[in-house]
Amino acid sequence: MTYRRYAIERVAASLVILFIAVSLAFLLFHVIGMSGVIGPSSSPDEIARYHSYQRQGFGGYLWQFVGHGSLGHAVFDARDLTNETFEQLRAHGT
Repeated sequence: MTYRRYAIERVAASLVILFIAVSLAFLLFHVIGMSGVIGPSSSPDEIARYHSYQRQGFGGYLWQFVGHGSLGHAVFDARDLTNETFEQLRAHGT
């Protein structure tokens, strides 16, 4: 096996792993994390923000993550999830 072929295989494998990691992050932050957020006591503004947030979809999330290194923003208080995640990791000594 040549070095060039080995390098191409490693890059391809890394891209597959990156895609899987981004997909899992999307599920954790956008799908599972949003369950139960909208309920009977939600205001019309909260419902509208939630729906506009969900329209972003996986493609928009992928672009933000890969292109800008961003995990996105919280729906209701607009916290930056990237900073929030790193603050939590620092607080727990990870």
